[in-house]
Amino acid sequence: MKAHRWLVITCAAALATACQKAPVGPVGEDLPALEADRVMYGVDFFSNSDGVKRARTHADTAYAFNNPDSASLHLRVLRVEIYDESGGRVGTVTAKSGVIDSRTKAMVARGNVVLIMNKDGKRVETQELHYDPNSHRVWSNVPSVIVERDGSRRTTETFETDDKFRNFRATGARGATGIKF
Repeated sequence: MKAHRWLVITCAAALATACQKAPVGPVGEDLPALEADRVMYGVDFFSNSDGVKRARTHADTAYAFNNPDSASLHLRVLRVEIYDESGGRVGTVTAKSGVIDSRTKAMVARGNVVLIMNKDGKRVETQELHYDPNSHRVWSNVPSVIVERDGSRRTTETFETDDKFRNFRATGARGATGIKF
């Protein structure tokens, strides 16, 4: 009887101590993501413009909200392939996270964003990248590094291009010469 009482007291003390510790939640997740109405894993979807496939998006995780004002999907670990009007892939974007407006299909990628342009092998590294398939634009309003196929680098304050990567414009560019925008 004495041993049983000691076991009950020990278990109660351990339980009380455990209850006083801070709750542990998913590591690296923000509060809105935890309050999502729907969570989807291994998500793949396509964006179309005028009946033409413009992008394929893959995300490890997507968070959706039932809020009537919210038409956005919050994505984690994403890869977006951008296509031209004939279905050829013209570029690829990878990022830690992003948000896609489910009505307009416009996207903002954030965190270690890398854009690779298939046409000339140009690579853009930035922390935030915007893509609007309806206006056929890709841009960044934060500093970016453009790396040419030969390894030459240029830093820009901002840049903008069409989604075929034919008309590339940058502001505040500095670095290696010979890079064609």
